Amino acid sequence: MSDSIKIVFTGTGSGRSSLNRFHSSFLIRSDSYNLLIDAGDGISRALLRLGIEFKEIDGVLITHFHPDHFSGLITLIQQMKMYNRQMPLDLFVSKSNINFLKELLNKSYMLEDRLGFVLNFQKIETGKRLDFRGKFTLTAIENSHLQKYKEYPGKGLDLKAIHLPLNRQRAISFIQVMLILPLIWMYLILMQIQFWLLKQHTSRLKM
Repeated sequence: MSDSIKIVFTGTGSGRSSLNRFHSSFLIRSDSYNLLIDAGDGISRALLRLGIEFKEIDGVLITHFHPDHFSGLITLIQQMKMYNRQMPLDLFVSKSNINFLKELLNKSYMLEDRLGFVLNFQKIETGKRLDFRGKFTLTAIENSHLQKYKEYPGKGLDLKAIHLPLNRQRAISFIQVMLILPLIWMYLILMQIQFWLLKQHTSRLKM
């Protein structure tokens, strides 16, 4: 049995929709647990494009509730239902958003009694470690991403956005991933430039 952990980038885009990139998300993949971090619009298509089956996902963790980080979750769960998933699915969200997510699922007709599999709602708490079958752990650290919404009191907003250092546990370190990221972004930028140049060349040939 392999001891390694792989990180698969399922989306490398921003909040702005793109024809070439999906919204930011990634899959922490191991031989005992596969965790999807964030599920923005188009996540189901992103997984299919990478050849990742819906039944391979053991859990989904939502860092915060900006639409580009969670709006594809309901559709993903619907796809799991349509593909006859039977294994339970863990859903990791902040404690204050569990009821919101349950209500959203019900309003979307994703009733747990009709899904064919169990949804396990797991609360994320700042500073508390989440253990994933002894393979890797994550600790939620609050950041300031949502603090601009403080000027809207009384709206019931959860202002806790988190980032997640991946704790090394017989696996690659998070530092290694961060060293690779700039190379990936450089490659994507070069691809964008190449696409633009090709488009310009094609336009000139048509003139």
